Amino acid sequence: MSGRRPVDETSDGPAPGAPGTASGMGGPGAAGGLDAPGAAGDPAAPSDPASEPSGGTASAPRAVAREVLDPPAGLPSALYLRLRGPEGPRAPGRLPIEMAAGETLSLDTWFNHFPLPWWRRHGAPGALAFELEVEGPVEVALRAQTPGAAARTLSRAAIEGTGAAVPVPVPSVARGRLWAEIRARGPVRLLAARWTVAAAPRPVRLALGMVTHEREGPLAATLREALGAAGPAPVRIWLVNQGAPFADPGLRALAADPRVTPIEQANLGGCGGFARCMAEALAAAEAPDGPTHLLLMDDDIRLDGRMIGRAIRHLSLLREEASLGGAMLDLRAPTVVHEAGAERARFGVIRAVAQGADLATAEGLAPFAEALPGGFNGWWFFALPLGALRVAGLPPPLFLRGDDLDLSRRLDAAGAPTTTPPGLAVWHEPFYAKATSWQHYYDLRNRLIHAALHDPGDPPKTLDLLERLLTPALSHDYATAEWRLLAMRHFLDGPEALFARAPQEIHAEATGLAADRRPVPLEAAPEGLPVIAAPEAPVSAATHALGFLRATLALAAPRRTPFALVHEKAARPGVVRARAHVRSDPAGTWFRLHVPRRRAALSLLVRSLWAALRYRIRSGRAIAAWQASADAARSPEAWARLFEGGR
Repeated sequence: MSGRRPVDETSDGPAPGAPGTASGMGGPGAAGGLDAPGAAGDPAAPSDPASEPSGGTASAPRAVAREVLDPPAGLPSALYLRLRGPEGPRAPGRLPIEMAAGETLSLDTWFNHFPLPWWRRHGAPGALAFELEVEGPVEVALRAQTPGAAARTLSRAAIEGTGAAVPVPVPSVARGRLWAEIRARGPVRLLAARWTVAAAPRPVRLALGMVTHEREGPLAATLREALGAAGPAPVRIWLVNQGAPFADPGLRALAADPRVTPIEQANLGGCGGFARCMAEALAAAEAPDGPTHLLLMDDDIRLDGRMIGRAIRHLSLLREEASLGGAMLDLRAPTVVHEAGAERARFGVIRAVAQGADLATAEGLAPFAEALPGGFNGWWFFALPLGALRVAGLPPPLFLRGDDLDLSRRLDAAGAPTTTPPGLAVWHEPFYAKATSWQHYYDLRNRLIHAALHDPGDPPKTLDLLERLLTPALSHDYATAEWRLLAMRHFLDGPEALFARAPQEIHAEATGLAADRRPVPLEAAPEGLPVIAAPEAPVSAATHALGFLRATLALAAPRRTPFALVHEKAARPGVVRARAHVRSDPAGTWFRLHVPRRRAALSLLVRSLWAALRYRIRSGRAIAAWQASADAARSPEAWARLFEGGR
């Protein structure tokens, strides 16, 4: 294993046991100094059945909690398996894996470690074990890492493998992130391995809902993985196409699979597409053999199809009913986390968990040695119980940006809160790679709606909204200011006025707004510009206010030659003032030229002040209207009318 010490450096331990059996090489705490029960990040106390001595009784049923996965072609091997011999690391390849004497295969990876802190909080109580099918003599070490501590060995077992499954019990003192290391004591062939629990799984019949709009290539790859996954698989797939009829013959052939139900409908945004999947799943669930759960998935992810089976197994072994999310890994940096679940904050803000962690490193895996906060997961990979969905109801027709957050709150109230288990993930284009545009309209409008529906006693403050308007207006991002002004107007007009219009009409208004006020896209930044990065600490309100004043005064003498390359989160009015600049994300995936325009800035300044005053006067009335009327807009009947609309 590259950069890590082998499991054994001193002795081979006791002689192997009988063929096909494991002989103990150290009981609980054999490594010495393990954390006491109830250590940080692991809420289970020793009295919890999940922390009783593992292995179970002879009569206890054992269920597969998660299979050990080998690395598919094109995906980073370091997230699956690590193989190291006396001469250094080598690629492990696919199962079955041939190992020479002295080589060590480590499961200290994102997809194959066992997330014990998460399991103790959410998984079925029962004795845990690591089980392997191997031909030849091996030594298995169970290892663990608790927060802030070095990895330690929990136990060792010598196995003379014959190909039959051999369990290695997880010691009762196990805490933190858990993995196995398999050392070959001679020529070895590893056939399979898995983590098991002494528990009876609940039946899970998973249906899959996908929505697409003009993304045939990525959709075909994702659908192929979903249909071809080995192990537990979806019983049915609803594929909602909100774009042109499929032109690719390969995609048409996949969509003709008997398990796939293609649905053609008008473009109602991601919200309308996924709401259609939910409505279809709820109707199908009425049948005796209908689905129990629905998995929502984006069309443009990179999917290892075995994640579907892993989700099914986790759903069947949850301690209590929950919705289950998968982490988003960065498609541009495939070992890096973009969002491993998230926390919901005030005003509909989402705070990503473990963002930037490189899962190919020990440092990147270390955060998962404890149970991380969560409560929200995007719909790139999100499974929910249909019984809870029936109670929660469908989201309002928000088109996009906010439907997932609204339903998350409703599922909480219906008894199915969201959790994101480590080791369940897909790859997706990261959000930083998208230069935002008209989505600013939906972001602000839907956050105001969300606050009205879920936090009516603590709505966004007038000054906070004024800051959201003045920041783009005084930093030459005039189109964004226009989109946000439209968002506030539509929110204050109330649900009856907004939802009386077709979603496509509203979307056309937003996308067509301020076409002449948008920044100029560039292929690259001019050479030699100094770079201004975002500050590490938050900027105070006083600094913001002073920046607004300086930016306003600077409009008297604007400068139209770019003075710097400014990272997006650094582009505050007090930084750029009335100076042209090139704006970019820190990764340099997009560039835009922003040029000051005195008349546009002053006009937006006045209109922003008026919009803030109007919000101050009318927000209470608007919140009451949303409270009274939003449920009608998200009723099954209202959605059915939208689904039946023309393309």
